[in-house]
Amino acid sequence: MTHLHRRSPRSGIPAGSATRAPLPTTLPLRIALRMALPLALPTALLATGCEAYEGVPLATIAGAQEGVLTDPKASFTVIFDKPVQPETARLAVARLVVDAEGLLGDEDASDDTDLNPLFALDGTSEEQPLGGTYEWNETNTRLVIQPDLTFPIGEKLVLLLEPGLSDTSGHAYTTRERVPFSYEVKLNCAPSPIFKSGAYFFLADVTEPIAVQVQLLARLDVNPETGELTGEFVNADRNRDASRCTPFGLSCNEKEEACRTIPAPACVVPSEKASSVDEFPDYLPNYEPPVGFAFTVSGCVDGQSTDKTLFINIPVDVIVQSPPVSLKQTVMTASFAEDAEGILRGTGFIAAEHVQLGNIDSGKAEGVIHSRFIPEDQVPKGLK
Repeated sequence: MTHLHRRSPRSGIPAGSATRAPLPTTLPLRIALRMALPLALPTALLATGCEAYEGVPLATIAGAQEGVLTDPKASFTVIFDKPVQPETARLAVARLVVDAEGLLGDEDASDDTDLNPLFALDGTSEEQPLGGTYEWNETNTRLVIQPDLTFPIGEKLVLLLEPGLSDTSGHAYTTRERVPFSYEVKLNCAPSPIFKSGAYFFLADVTEPIAVQVQLLARLDVNPETGELTGEFVNADRNRDASRCTPFGLSCNEKEEACRTIPAPACVVPSEKASSVDEFPDYLPNYEPPVGFAFTVSGCVDGQSTDKTLFINIPVDVIVQSPPVSLKQTVMTASFAEDAEGILRGTGFIAAEHVQLGNIDSGKAEGVIHSRFIPEDQVPKGLK
């Protein structure tokens, strides 16, 4: 099985990118340079005998319009602007999930994170590709990938071109290059055999404009014949009941601490992030302002377009009184599937067109979401 492992020191600049300061020039000088350079460069090249620069094979994704694909069931095709040496081709498709410094899971210094590619090919190895099959065309300018599972809809994805990938003349990548893309999310309602009405727990790890985790409980009502969805999301806070930790020999201060039972019993600050959606038993719904809030949604589940069930809500405004935050035109999209134990789980993306932090306009918001279904006999007390 093919695995791409890559670690690089932490830095503020993602791998494969660079920065440079603007040249301190005046407008007349810029105009003069613009007129003179087209005349001067050919003469200079002839006079010095220098050859024109020829770069690495540039890659684009077939069918992508401004980085967006429309058909998740179609094969995934990478087009190079000149022939590639297949035996040098190392590339992967993965979720575009980065930390606060813009680093992917295998680029940071932590051993607890990894890339977990959806597809990976290592032409330098005799190992089979991970997550699908592939085929080069006769000129080695088109790589057609057929993934074993449909690439997820509603999430940011990235094509990674690894160092060493070369054309037939030896022009090779020296750093990892990213080609971000995603699939168009269509509001298409269709019945799903697995997505059912009931309670759900959502974790939204927002990365922009600030890094913050939002925990949400939800009651969702799905029409089994059409896939149409309505429901209500509510803020979820850690349970402050200290007696829950007493059986574990712990005495929590209810004024300053909450009892956490998963993944291990502990008295924690109420603001501690959840590490998994399986921590839902430690949370209670909070409808009461100013800290509590709730919002209703409508939308669709689609159980027919891909091998997973797609969830999407119609854009909705979310208003929080304390701290004063408003998110306009908020959309959550996620792909759901049952795990080996039959638990319905989803991963996806959250985005808001406009965020207001107090009186400060903070632009757009975005982040990743994880969710799971909650059996009715385990639903947190107070969820309406």
